[in-house]
Amino acid sequence: MSNKACSFCAAIESEENPLIAGESAYICANCVISAYKILFGEEEEQENSYDEAHVLYTPKEIKTMLDEYVIGQEEAKKHWL
Repeated sequence: MSNKACSFCAAIESEENPLIAGESAYICANCVISAYKILFGEEEEQENSYDEAHVLYTPKEIKTMLDEYVIGQEEAKKHWL
């Protein structure tokens, strides 16, 4: 790879950090992501909700949550244990 650098953050081009070439500028993936967030208003709350949505629960925790919303059906809820 050559010694090209991102025109926004000056990150050097590498195999791990490829650059997108424009007519007279380059941009790295991190700057593309940052620009997307600026343009489309992605908030930190959305990022946090993503992390919370991907939490792995134990079978007992799942049954406890089911107990809050599902009345009865104990045999079906035991499947998680």
